[in-house]
Formats: sequence, C-alpha cells, structure tokens
Amino acid sequence: MASLRDAVKVYQDELQAGIAWIAFWREGRSWSSDYIYLEMDDTLTPEDRSRLQEIQQADPAAVVLNGYYCGYLGEDMNLAELTAGVRRHYENGYNNIADFIEAHDDTLSPEQIEEARAAAHAAGLPFSEKPYRDGDFDPYVFDGSMSAEDYELMHLMMNEERSERLSEVFSILIDNRSRFEAGELSSAWLTLPTTAEQLHAAMQSVGITADNPQDFFINGYSYPIDKPLALPYDMVCAAGIDELNFLAARLEALAPADLDELNAAAQRRPGFDNIGQIIDYTYNLDFFVHIPEVQTVRDLGDYYLNKSGMVDMPEDWKRDIDLTAFGRNAAQHERGSFTPYGYIVESGDKWERHYEGRDVPEEYRIMSYPQPPVRPDPEKADFDAITTRQAATLTAEPPQPRPAVPIVLTSEKPAEKLKEITDRLEQGITELFDSERYKEYLRVMSRFHNYSFNNTLLIAMQKPDASLVAGFSSWKNTHGRNVKRGEKGIKILAPSPYKIRREMEKIDPQTQQPVIGKDGKPVTEEREITIPAYKVVSVFDVSQTEGRELPDIAVDELAGDVDRYKDFFAALEQTSPVPIGFENIEGNSHGYYHLEEKRIAIQEGMSELQTLKTAIHEIAHAKLHDIDLNAPKEDLADRPDRRTREVQAESVAYTVCQHYGLDTSDYSFGYVAGWSSGRELSELKSSLETIRRAAAEIIDSIDANIAELQQAREQTNQQEQPQPGFEQWSEPAAPDNGPDNPGEPSDDVAAYLPEQDKPPQEAAPDLAAEPTVTIIWSESAELQEGETMPLSRANTLFASLDEAQFASPGYDKTKFAIDCVFDGEADHYEGRQDFGDGDGSLIDHIEKYHAHYENNADWENHLLHTEGKEALEADKEYRAMLLHEFIPYLKLHCALSEMEQAATAALQSGESLTQPETAYHTAVQAYVAECRGKLNSGDYELPPAPRLADFDPELQAYKEHVREEIAQEAAAAGMTVEEYAANGYEPYPAAGGQQQEQPAASETPVFDKLPPEQQQELSGEVKATLQMLIDADLQATGELTSETLEAIATQGYSYRDGNLVRQDTPTELQKKAAEIAQKYESLPMQDRIGIIAQTFGCTSGKIETSPCSGKWRGTSDISIRFDNGASLGIGNDLTPKAKTAKVQNELVNATLLRYNPEIVAAAKEAALAALRAREVKDNEIAAQKGLKPYTLLNVELHDGADSKSGYMGWYYVTLVVDGKIHSHLETGLAYDIAGGKVSETPSKRSYYTAGALKEAEVDYVFNNVGFSSTSDLYSLPISAEVRERAEKALAERSAAHPAAETPAPEQAAAKPETAVPYYPINEDAARRAKEAMSFDSYKPGRATAEYRHYVDKAVELAARQKRRVDPSFHAKIDGLLDTYARKLAANMNHGYEIAARVPSIMIAGGSNFPVRKKQKQLAADEKNMQEFSEIQGLLSKIRSTGMGGISADDPNAISKLQSKLAKREALQETMKAVNAYYRKHKTVDGCPHLTPEQIEKMKASMSGDWRANPKPFESYQLSNNNAEIRRLKERIAALTRQREIGYVGWEFDGGKVEANAADNRLQIFFDGKPEADTREKLKEYGFRWSPSAGAWQRQLNDNAIRAADYLACIAPLTGERPTEVQKWARREAAAQDAPREKAAAPEYVYKMEANPRSESENDRFFLQAYLPQGDGTAQIGDVLYIGTAEKCREIMVQLAAGELTQGEVKELYARAQEAEPDKETFSIYQLKRGDETRDFRFEPYDRLQATGLAVDPANYDLIYTAPLAPDMSLDDIFTRFNIDHPADFKGHSLSVSDVVVLHQAGQDTAHYVDSVGYQQVPEFLREQQELTPDARMTGEQVRTPRGSFHVTDMTREQMEAAGYGFHHQSEDGKYFIMGNGTRAFAVAATQPESHLKHIEDAVEQNDNSFDGIINNTPPTPTVDELEAKALSGEQISLADLAEAIKADEKRGGKDKPEKKPSIRAQLKADKERAAQRKTAAKAKSQDLERS
Repeated sequence: MASLRDAVKVYQDELQAGIAWIAFWREGRSWSSDYIYLEMDDTLTPEDRSRLQEIQQADPAAVVLNGYYCGYLGEDMNLAELTAGVRRHYENGYNNIADFIEAHDDTLSPEQIEEARAAAHAAGLPFSEKPYRDGDFDPYVFDGSMSAEDYELMHLMMNEERSERLSEVFSILIDNRSRFEAGELSSAWLTLPTTAEQLHAAMQSVGITADNPQDFFINGYSYPIDKPLALPYDMVCAAGIDELNFLAARLEALAPADLDELNAAAQRRPGFDNIGQIIDYTYNLDFFVHIPEVQTVRDLGDYYLNKSGMVDMPEDWKRDIDLTAFGRNAAQHERGSFTPYGYIVESGDKWERHYEGRDVPEEYRIMSYPQPPVRPDPEKADFDAITTRQAATLTAEPPQPRPAVPIVLTSEKPAEKLKEITDRLEQGITELFDSERYKEYLRVMSRFHNYSFNNTLLIAMQKPDASLVAGFSSWKNTHGRNVKRGEKGIKILAPSPYKIRREMEKIDPQTQQPVIGKDGKPVTEEREITIPAYKVVSVFDVSQTEGRELPDIAVDELAGDVDRYKDFFAALEQTSPVPIGFENIEGNSHGYYHLEEKRIAIQEGMSELQTLKTAIHEIAHAKLHDIDLNAPKEDLADRPDRRTREVQAESVAYTVCQHYGLDTSDYSFGYVAGWSSGRELSELKSSLETIRRAAAEIIDSIDANIAELQQAREQTNQQEQPQPGFEQWSEPAAPDNGPDNPGEPSDDVAAYLPEQDKPPQEAAPDLAAEPTVTIIWSESAELQEGETMPLSRANTLFASLDEAQFASPGYDKTKFAIDCVFDGEADHYEGRQDFGDGDGSLIDHIEKYHAHYENNADWENHLLHTEGKEALEADKEYRAMLLHEFIPYLKLHCALSEMEQAATAALQSGESLTQPETAYHTAVQAYVAECRGKLNSGDYELPPAPRLADFDPELQAYKEHVREEIAQEAAAAGMTVEEYAANGYEPYPAAGGQQQEQPAASETPVFDKLPPEQQQELSGEVKATLQMLIDADLQATGELTSETLEAIATQGYSYRDGNLVRQDTPTELQKKAAEIAQKYESLPMQDRIGIIAQTFGCTSGKIETSPCSGKWRGTSDISIRFDNGASLGIGNDLTPKAKTAKVQNELVNATLLRYNPEIVAAAKEAALAALRAREVKDNEIAAQKGLKPYTLLNVELHDGADSKSGYMGWYYVTLVVDGKIHSHLETGLAYDIAGGKVSETPSKRSYYTAGALKEAEVDYVFNNVGFSSTSDLYSLPISAEVRERAEKALAERSAAHPAAETPAPEQAAAKPETAVPYYPINEDAARRAKEAMSFDSYKPGRATAEYRHYVDKAVELAARQKRRVDPSFHAKIDGLLDTYARKLAANMNHGYEIAARVPSIMIAGGSNFPVRKKQKQLAADEKNMQEFSEIQGLLSKIRSTGMGGISADDPNAISKLQSKLAKREALQETMKAVNAYYRKHKTVDGCPHLTPEQIEKMKASMSGDWRANPKPFESYQLSNNNAEIRRLKERIAALTRQREIGYVGWEFDGGKVEANAADNRLQIFFDGKPEADTREKLKEYGFRWSPSAGAWQRQLNDNAIRAADYLACIAPLTGERPTEVQKWARREAAAQDAPREKAAAPEYVYKMEANPRSESENDRFFLQAYLPQGDGTAQIGDVLYIGTAEKCREIMVQLAAGELTQGEVKELYARAQEAEPDKETFSIYQLKRGDETRDFRFEPYDRLQATGLAVDPANYDLIYTAPLAPDMSLDDIFTRFNIDHPADFKGHSLSVSDVVVLHQAGQDTAHYVDSVGYQQVPEFLREQQELTPDARMTGEQVRTPRGSFHVTDMTREQMEAAGYGFHHQSEDGKYFIMGNGTRAFAVAATQPESHLKHIEDAVEQNDNSFDGIINNTPPTPTVDELEAKALSGEQISLADLAEAIKADEKRGGKDKPEKKPSIRAQLKADKERAAQRKTAAKAKSQDLERS
C-alpha cells in the first residue's frame, strides 16, 4: 500500500519542472500516479486518453496536475509541500480528470464524421472512419471502416498515382520559411525532373512569390520505394533547383544497378562533396567497382578467394586461409569501403569532370519566382502606434544614467579571462533589450561608432557615460594625464593574433586549384598563417583621468539653424545610395523606401528636424534592406523579417541623430523587448552588429560630405569663416574589425583627435633600440606604476627584488610590459612576476613560466578539452617561439648591454687609457649598436666581438715586419714570395756551382693545391697577398686571424686543415650522386627504400619513427628498418612532422643520394686511388718516427650486419700492419669518402697522436696521425666477407710487389700476453641462423672466428692495462676478462638461437608469413643486443681499472688522499711563489721555482694569452686548486670519521639493513624475494644484487644512507629515517666518550593538566613543571603556561628538546595575557612556502574537495592579527588587504586559499577565501580527538640493539587500541617496543617505573590509578568513616553512604595488608630473576649476530 507522499515522490522532478501532466488517484487506501504527455496541438494521444479513461473508472475523483500550470505547486517546493498541494487539489476537486479529458480530447462526434463523409464524396474522394476513430489506417486491408465503393475508388486513385510516379526520380519538399518558423504546416512536394510551370504552382501553394523570395527553402526530399536513392540529405536541401533538376534528368537514364552503385558511392568515405560530383558520376560509370552482395570483410575475403576466380590455388589450401583477415587486408590494400549497399572500390579509371564547377545547361534551368497576384503599395515604415507612443514621451523626464559598473575579472590566465568576459557579453546582450537600456547602448554607439559591437557593448555595460577611452600608459606618457586613484579600468577585447606555420595544399596562382604532384596527390607546402586571437585589456575614460587639458573635440549640435540644415541635408543626399524626393504621402507615414523604383520618398511640409530623422531612417532601409527582386533565392535567404527591418532602421536613425546632437527625446524602443523575445542569441548579436556597422558607415559618409561642402564654400568665399567640421573619435583600423574580430581600441588618444591637433605620426621602429620594460602596477615599494627602464636594468632589478622578498612572508606582485623591436616589427609582451617566488631575474621568470607550461600534461589536457587540438598546437608553437627565439633574443640584448656599459664606464671613468684601449672600447660601442640592429631584425648570428689584441699596434707592426722580412729573404734567394713560401721559406740548395732542379716543396702554397681552373680565377697579386697573410699569421700565432679569414672568404674560399676549399662547390662524386639520384625520383617511396636496402645487402625496408627524450624531447628519430633487422638512421624532426609523408620522402631522397649501389661503388673506387697515393706519404712519416708501415687493402661500407657496433653506413678501410689485417675507422675519413673529398696527401699539417691513445701504443701513421693496430678505439669487427676481400686484396698486392711481401696474418699474430680460456660457440646454431637469413652457404668456423676476434681484442686490452697499473689490480683485470669471454659466448650463442627461430621474409616468402612470431623474434633480438652492449661495457671497466680516483673501498684510501693533498698544497705554494716573483720582477726569467723548460713554456703561454695583463698563474687556477685542496680535506675527514664512528644498521618490516664495515658495503637482507617494483626502486637508488653476499648492497657512505631515506620498503621500524638513525647513534657514541665534568642540571618533568577553572577553549589546559626527587616523589614546580591543548603540547615538546627555557615560556605567556581576553580580533593565515603546499595554493574550495584535499592548519602560518572593528566585515577585510595594506602587514595580498579567523563573543570562526566570496571551514579549528603516540611523546628516547625509539606516555592498552603490537622489550625490561609495521614507539612496561606515577602519588590526594592527569578531588569516604562521622554527631547524606558502599565493594580486599613472603619464596624469586637476565643476555647476543 503506497501513501500519497510515495506517489508524489515518483514524479517529484516532473512536478517541480512542469514538464509533464501527472495523474493521481486512489484505489482503496493506496495512492497511484502516472504521467501524461500532450501532443503539439495540446491534445491527448489515443493511448493516453484510453489510460485516463481507465483511471477515471477506477477513481472518478482523480486529478491531473502540472507544476507549471496548476496552483499550490512550484519548482521551489520540497516533497512535503508538493504532497500537500496535490492533496488540496484532490480534496477540492481542482483539475478533475473528467474535465481534463474533455478539454484535451480531439475525437469527433458522429455528426461531425458524417459531415466529413459528405464533404469527401462531394470532392470525389474516398472516405474512411478509421483515422477519426484512433486507428492506424492500412489502405491494403478492408476492415469495414469504409464502404466497398470508397475502397475501390481509393485503389483506383492509388494506381493512377503510381503510374504518374513511374517517371519520378526523386521529389523535393518546398516550404515557406516564415510559416515554418511560425509553426504553420505549409509545404508541397515537387517531383523531379519538372518544368518552370510546375515549380511556380508549388511555390504559390505555399505562399512564395517574388515579394518574399527569402522565405523559399527546400525542407527535404523523397524517392520511390522501388528506386531508393541515398543522396546526402543536407546536400540536397542546400542545392539549387536547377542543379537538382539536371541531376534528376541524368539519373532518369540510369539502370537499377547503376543507381545501387551510386548509393554505395554516396555512402562511402569520404563520399561526394557536392551535387556537381554526383552529376559527374553519371558520366563516370566505370570509375567504381561495386559488389552489392559483399557487406563484411569476411564476405569480401570469400568473394575474392572463392567466387571471383582471381585466386588460383588448391581447395585444400583455401580452407586454411582466414577469410576475415584476407578480406581485411584486401580492403586496406584497395582502400575500399563497406556500405549498406555493398562493397565499393575505385577501379583505377580516371575521373572525368564534366559538370562540376560549370553552369547548368539551359534546358534544365527552371528557377524563378511567380509574380504576386496584386502588387502592394511600396514598402514603408508602419509603426504608427509607435509614433503615438513617441509623442507621449516628449514631456517625460529623461531617465537618470546608470552608474558605472566595472567588470571585475577573477581569472589569472589570459584564456580564462577571455572566456569570462565573453560570458559577461552574452549576459549583457540578453539584458540589453529593455527600452532605456537599449537607448543607453545606442548612445554609447553614437560616441564609439567605429568600435566593434563587442567593445561598444562592454563600454555600455561598464560606463555608459564614457566619451573618450585610452590605455593607462597612453594617458600618462603621451597626453600628460594620470588615472585617478581608485578608478577601475573598463575591460574590452583587443586583437592579439599570432603566426604559425602549417602544412597546406599548394595552390596554382592562375587556376586557383590545388597543384597535383606526380603521385596524383596534392602537393603540400609549409605556409605561415595568422591565427586570430584576442586578449582582455583595460582602458580608462577621460573622466577617470586628470592632468593636462585636451583640445575640444566635441561635435557641434544641430540647433535648427537653416544654413546648417541645408549643409546637413545636402550631405545626407550624397550619403544616400538612392535619390531622395518629397511628396504628399497618404496616412500617417513620414516616408518610405520604394523597393522597385529604388528611391526614397519623404512627406513634404514637415519640420527640418523631422525631415532629417526620416531621411536617415529611410537611408538605413536603402542600405540594409534593398533586394533584387529577380535575384536567385540563395541571395534572399538571409533577408530579415519586417519587424527586424524596422528595428534596425529606427536604431540606426537614433544613433546617427544622437551623434550629431539632434533631439532624440521622441524616440522610444518599448517594442524591442517583444521583438527580441524568442530569438536566438546569435541572431540578436548579428542584428546589433548590423546596426553598428550601418550607423558607422552613415556617420563617416556625412562627415566626409560636410567637409567637402565646407571646403568648396571656403574656396568660393575666402572671407567667410569656415564652419567647424564634424570630427569624431574613430577607432583605429584593425584587421577584420567585424563581429568575429572585436578589434582593439587604440592606446593613443591622438587617434581620436582632429587632424590639426594630432601629434606627428611615429617613425618606423628604431632597430638600434634596446627593449624597454614598463611597470604597469606593482606591490613593491621599489617600483612605481608607469615607470619605464631598459631591459638590462629591469632584469637585474627584478632579480634583486625577488631575492630580497624571498626571505619575507608573502609576495610582491608586479605586472610588467616589454616593448621591443622583434623580427623588424614593434612588439609587445606582458606578464606578471611575484617577487619572493624564487624565480630570479625577469628573463629567468619568463623562461621558467613558459618552460613549466610547455610540457605540462594538465595544461595540455585543459587546452585540448576546452579549446581543441588546434589551440593546443598553437599554444605549443607560441611557447616554443618564446623559449627558443624570444628568450635568446632578450638574453643577447642583456649581454650586449653589459658590454656597452663596461665600455662606456671605461671611457667615462676619467682614467688615462692607452690608445689601443680607447679604440677597443669605442669599437665595442659600435659593435653593440651593430648587433642590436641585427638582433632586432631577427638575425641572431652575431659577428665575433672585438678583442683588445686586435687593437695592439705592436702586434700589427710585428705582422708587417714579418711580411717585409719574408719579401727580403725571398728576393735575396732569387725567388718570388710564393716560391719562397712553397719551399718552406728556405732558398733552393745548389750543387756543383749550379742550381739544381727545384725539389718537392715541404709545404706547398695553398693556392698551388687548387685545381688549375680555380688558380686561373685568382690574380697573382691576390694569391701573393693572401699567401703572405697566411704565412705571417701561422709564424706569429700558429693560427689565422679573423682579418685573414675574412680576406680569404671574400674570394669565395674557406681555410681548412692547411687547404683552401671552394665554398659550396660540389665535388665530382657529389655531382655524380645527384645524376644517379635523378633516375630514381619517379619511383614510389617503397621502391626507393628497396634500392637503399640493396646497398646494405637486404631486399626491403620500412620507415620507423621513435620519440626522443632528454633535451631532444618533442622530436623523433626517423630510420629505415631493413628485413635483416638492422636499422639505418636517416634524420630527426619534430614529432608531428616526423610522421608526415613529406618529411619522410625528403629524407629518403637525401639518403638515396648517399646510399645506392652505384654511388657506393663510385665512392669506394675514388677513395681507394687517393688513399693508396696517400699510403706512400704516411709510410714515409712512419719511417721517420720509427713506426711500422701499413698496406691499404680495401674501402668498405659498414652494412650493419652485426648490428652491435653501430656506425652503420660509415665508410672505413682495411689495411695490414705488421702482417695483421686491421680495420681503420674515423669520422673525418668516413665523411671525406662519402663526399668524394679524400686528398692524395695527408690533410693534417703536423703530426700528432690520435685522441685517447698514448704515444707508446702507436705503431702506424694514417693521414699524418698516429694510430694503434692493437686498439679497438678506431676499428670495427671484421666480418668473414670483409676479411675474405681483404685477404684477396692482400694477395693481389703481394703478387704485384713480391719484395714487399707481408707475412700472413696467422703467422704474424702475436701471442696474447694474458691467457684466457675460449668458451665454446654453437656452430650449428650459427649455421641455422645464417640459413634462416640468407641464401648464401655458411662457412664453418666463422662464428667461432668472430667470437675469438672479440676476445683477442679484449686480451690485448687487458695486457696493456696490466702494464699501466699497479700489480694489485691484475687479479681484478683477469676476473673482468674471464667474465667478458664467458658472457660474450653465451650472448652470441643466444643470438644465433634467436636468429634461427623465424626465417626472413626473403627466405619464407610473403604467404602465411608468421608475423607474430617475427615480432617476438625481433623483441628477443633487441633484448639480446642490449645485453651485448652491456657486455661490451666490461671492456670500459677493464680500461678504467686502476685508472680512476681513489675509492673508499681501498684500505689505503686515507694515506693516498693525504699524499695527493700534499702534492696539491705544494703546487699551491709554488703557484703563489711564482706569481710573487713575477709581480716583483715583471718576468719569470730566473724564477727559482721553475725549471728552464717550465719557464719557456710559461712564457709562450703568456704571450699567446688574450688577457691584457696575463699572470703566470691566473686567479681561477689558484681558486680551482684551492677548491680541490678543500675537497680532499673534506673527504679525508669523512673517511676518518666513517672509520672511527662507523655506521649502524636497522630493522625494517620484512628484513634488516647491515652496515658491513669490513666490505665497506651497506647491505639489505630481505626475509624473502622482494617484489619487482621494490627491486626496480632499489636499482634506481644505486643498490645492486650481490649473489655472493646474498644481499642488495652499495658502497657504504653518507650517500648510501641518504639514498635509503627515499626507500619506503626499508624504512626503520622506529619511524625515523635512516639518516636520523645514524645521527642518534653518533650522538650516543659521543655522549659515552665525553667526560662528565659538569654536574647535571636538574631535569624537570612537564605535564599538561586540565584547567578546572576555565570555561573557554583558549585556556582549557595548563602546563605544570615537576622536579623529581631522589625518594621517588616529585616537587611541584611552576605553572608555566595556560592555553589550548595544542599550544601546551607544542611548548612541552620544545621544553623537552631544550629549545625553550622555563623563563622564556613564562615570558611567552605574559605577552599573550597583555591582550584583552575577550577582545574581538581577526587573524590572517597564509600557506607556508615550499613544494608541499603547491597543490593547495590559490585553489578554490570546491576543487580542493574534489581532489580530496582539506584546509589543514598544519599547512598555514599566522601572518597577521589585529582588532576587529564593530562595523568591519569579511569583504572589508578583503578590500583592505588588497588595496591598502597596513604598514606592519608582511604577507601577500589576500588571495584564494588564504584563511581569515574571526574571534567574536569568545568564539572563533574560520573563513576560507574562495574564488567568489568566503567559505566557512570549521575543520580549520577542529582539534584532533584521536589519541596518537606522536601527540603524547615525552621527549625521551630509548636505545635498544634494534634501534632508537621515542617514548610516549600512552599505556600498552592504549597503543594496542591505536593499532600497535608488541615487538620486543628493552634490555633493562623497563620499556615495551610496540610497532604497527611502519613505525614503533617505547612505552613503560610497568606504571610504577614512570616518574609521572611517582609525581601523581606525591601530588594527588586520592589513590586513583595512573591516568596521566593529576587529580586533586577529594577521595570517596569509606563506610567506616561515615559511621564514625555519624557517631560523632555529624550529618551524613544517604547518597554519600550509597557511594561509600559501592566504593568498598570495588576495593574489596585491596586495603587488606599484604603478607610478607617467606625467606624460601624470596630466594626462589631471586633465582628466577637471575635466570631471566641470563636468557635476555643470550637473546641480545643472538640479535647482535643477526644484525
């Protein structure tokens, strides 16, 4: 049984919202309810009517109610109120169900049905009663609802209609837009193809004529049932009648199969773009292949495999093929589409365009509008009633203007500000359409008619009386006016577009069509486009400013002067687009615009004022609402309705009249509310923008015309004074200043002044200017609003202010603007820095801010979800531009400013500067000016800065002197300067009195090395001069100066390695490569990749991209993965671009230039010839050095087959040294071979040893550089194929030169110095791997040879390393070598096994290729490769063994460090002594602290120093060495302390940690195997698993302990961090060693007690001191503090820790009592600094709750407390602490996330500053009721063998209730150690052991149990004591007697005296205690062994 409340509750929401009718009725005592919906015509549906009739039968008193229409119900009612309302309706019979059915029933009476039957028969139509009897009519079923005659007539008519529709292709539904929007059903079907007459008939049937063409539209289409047509619905509705008629005619000739194919083509993706393409389909019937029976991928697979006959294979094979996968692959390959009409795919035929983009043939053009039957009068304004109301308003008082309401934005981010102000705009539009508000808006528009609609509305919303607005800085700097204090800015929108680069289709400039590439796809190009964006700016009206007067710019009002009237009317006639005439107009109309004759008629005889108003009104009609009656309907669709047209014209007239001061008091806009009702916001906004644009156009035109008339009058009458022009303020032009671009008002008032008062226009931006910084506003006292300073000064000033504020609470917010010339254009940047945030300088702040958001996932998600993907990409590009262009731009400007300031200071210092110094500083100033121009123009490649040495005349004179000497010596030798230089600056030697033939020059002049054609291009004079400069520089400084390099560059050359290189001149090989690559340009990309693959011994490959990390984050590497698994890197690009076909195509082409079989063969051939010529020179140098010669064998390209050594695609050579084949690889060599730049002579001018090699290791010379054939630093592993080719080349060269025969490699191979066992290699696995990857046969022993090659290299490395290090390291080297050989063998065997698992696709073929297995194989191979790389890392360990620093593991580490320290200290003394000698003698010659060689080296170093006054040892050298001395001392001290004090371990939940001092390891022992994530965490923090130790370990030092702090899995049970455990251990050790000379100070015990005399929360507890006595009692000390529990507990902890003394606590309490106890105050709390509160800062309260965060007082600091005035509210506090801070307030302005606590009437309330208002947060004041060990700590600690533990005064029972369990007991048995798995505390084992128990025993008057609180309440008397009182005559109460009886029962035998134990019992107890101590000592020993 349901109650009425239950029935109402079911439909409570529907009742409140009024969205349905609800029926309520009773059946017995049970209530029921059901909902009823009405049709659009307010009638019941048949089903609901039947349902209501059933309810009426069950309960005639039932009611039907609606919460919106019925009384006693409402949307703000709760359930009880709604129930009462329903009951009232039911009991009083309101809205009875019978009345409801009668009111909404649409069934007809029998009489009405008979009338309908008669009317149908009279019209010759059949009639059926079924539709009138609520039934569904089926024309094919005779159900008796119609007569037999009617039934036959109906079918006869159906057959006739069917025959007519046989020719129908499809039909369209023609409709009238005005009627449709008004809800009238008026439409007509038109069958296509059709004629113009039929079209006109259909139009006239729906009320469409030439008078209202804009109302015509197509509202749908249909097709015959037997000829379905699946055309896009919206495309048909948007098409033209002529197009559709032509389409129907084309489709009429198609066969049914072609129509099915058309339907499938239209439904595919992407489908057709327009009707023209569908028409063109009828000309391209072979373009598609249509398979109608295929609906799914399985169907397609079955069709192709079994039905099409395209696959010829045995049936058994077919059964094994997955049809779904086969069909899916086929569809993907063909790019086919599955549609409801079957499968469709392009056939490959070319699509021919016949109609698309062209006109419809003439015979199918039928579109025109029928003429109306009777032509109405010309359209005119017909608001007569409005005119009457206007006259009534003439005498009304003008309304008072609304006060200014500034928009206060709460958001900080620009995007959120913009959204907030646009939301306010939408709200303002909806509130606008009130008569006075609307006139107010129009008045503002008259003053700001050139402003955008949005900005006009914003100004009207905020300050309707505004007359002239400008920005803050413009008022101050340009016009000498300041914004008044306290004025609020007017928020408007300003354009802030930005540019991005985007891939777009390339457009042919002639055809304006996309350019199609060779692949048939549109060609794309990267174009820069401008993205429109807006920002919120503040402007101020002139009334909000004060200062210098502005010129008068007001418009003169028209006061009715006839002369002015004539000028104005003449200007109107010129403004009007049509002629204006006067005539007598019947009726009350003042004028009209004739739509057909295109003229304006005005009632004659009206006043001048009314004539002007009417003319403006009709001009607005002519401009806005003129139409071409013969235009197509598309051009008329957007014409507004009649009411809208009148509103627009009247609004324009009012605005123009208001602008010129015409009387507008008779205007009234009361009708705008009715007009705007029900219209969409977009429609209202569009109309308002139309009004604004038309008014602005008319005003501008009138002004121009009046100015021309006045100018003409001045020319004809020079004596006549000119009339003042109609100047007005105009908003400066902005791009696209329309409704979508609100525009930005100029920040310069001069833009709104008359021409004669405007200042001169600003010149072009100064390219030599430094950026300036303007302070918009600031909370810092050091900065003034409007202050402007250079960027360099602002940068340093911001840094100093930030540092100064960092130590203080709060922030100083500062809004700034940077004005600069960026990329040659004036630019502007605005931002805000909060001093005290730690951001540093201005540039650092900007960089950190944008770097934070550049890759911030939360910000990216926000942008993506709120503004879309394009906004996210634009934001990323914008921040990338700022970080990578704007920030470097600012930093370079600051660096230039520092140089300029230093140079200017030196020139202005007054000190005597030398001539070179003066020239140098002057040159620096000029350099800065030049570089600023480059920077501001966008050129960041700055020239080198001037050097002081360049201005040294002595150096320049020396160079000139050298040149003269060279010329003289050459002349004395009878040689030219060039010959002299070519001969090494030596004369030709003579023999036998005659000059011998000129020998080969030891140093060929650089010009002689050039090709002959290049030598001829240079004159002899030029060559001689340049050669002289080069020689002079090389002799003087050893390198070329910048002047010489510039002189060489002017001739088109660059200098490299002693040779001149023609700039940008391609080599012959590069030219040949370009020619070869041209042959492949037309090939598809996959074929080009295949050619590259052939170069590396493969057949195919595919493009792969992989994202980068680190500093390359945001980019992706692009590579080609070949079918053998090897990968060739081909480039890198931004991640989105790296995946584009354009970038990949370019990189493949570039790779093809380098890697194709032809060019590789050519490169090898060219390089081999040159290198063999160089071989002779290299071997000659080797002979001079006593080194071995080499024999060049081959040039090779590393094909990456082993895929382990890297260097894939690098060229290298094979050669023989000392009979052993060796590979030789260098970076420069690889590039020279690839570029065809290998020289026949060594390119290195002087010999040196290759990097990372010692001179003793060198045994051959290559390119004049020493290398080692025993080192693998410059070599690659030699594969079997390469070795075979090398052996073949060696045999050929040996046969050609038998005298120089080289011993075989096997004979010449030296025996390794260190013997190492070779581990076996699985040759069978290697053979299988070879067969799985290649058709070539496997050569037995190849895998073993490759393995031994690696091991031999390692053996040689180990032998070399042994010779270099101390013998103590030899064993370690041998161990590493054996590990390397063992792991390498296992790795190679595993690699062969992996390679043999799955054959390559080249071997297995594409059919049934096991793709999944191949993927697993590749993953396993990649993992194996990682292991191979790790194994190769063992070689680095061998190489570094014994060579690194001094390890802490070394037992002699301290002595070695002390020896190193002594050397460093001696070096420091030597450097200081040498510097002192140099200061005294001005030279180092004769310095006793240096050897002669050191002196010469020192002098050479000083002569080449760039400093003006170099010293032997610079200050930085002394500082660095001194820092190293300090570091060594600190390390010695740390190691000494570590060995003296050591470290201690600890236990954790699940194991223990030991400090193994013997092995110098911190070791972690787990009880079981840790989880995978735990192991990863251990590895992350440097711990590694040691199988030998059975522990995770790392070196034992402070870093290891600090790392353990971050590992929660090994956190000590004590709850401390591992570093704290070590601190306590060291403190205890120090305490035990320290002598106890002083007597211990008295140790007080402190206890918090409840204050029985307090009624307030603020003094509920007090803190009592006790001094324990020797007898176990305690003496009561002073009461130290009275306050809250938290404060007492905080002070108690500080007292126990020694941070406070008792005297300090008393002073603290005295200061707290100085304030009045009940004084009302307010306090401000702000979040603490640091990362821990970052998630709370500036967060709204609802967002904190959503993220699970709370307003925790632990996160806050008390910033300020002050008295609370009686009338002060929270809003007053917010205003004061944002605008006018008190002098003693040190926090930041009151912001979101701050807390204000009010103390009123003895109560505290906390209020959270929310984004809007305050939110009360009682949790901020709520005390923690939960009893925790932390809150009850006594300050003591207990040390056990398992760690140090804090003591808490909780009992064991209380600890167990808090979740802690017993862990172990202290050695003395006094404490239990209790833990909860993560933390542990010590509690007293027995209560009497506690001092507090003795204190309570001594102080308390009763004998209660120990409870932590001293209770001095009188004890409960016993029964005996009460009886004694009664016997003595005292009165006792019965209640006391009852309590005494209960107390005696509880005490029981407690008061009975204890019996003293016997001697035997005492001896037994002593024996048991001794046994317990022995057991405890044994357990302690075991624990120590385990730990």
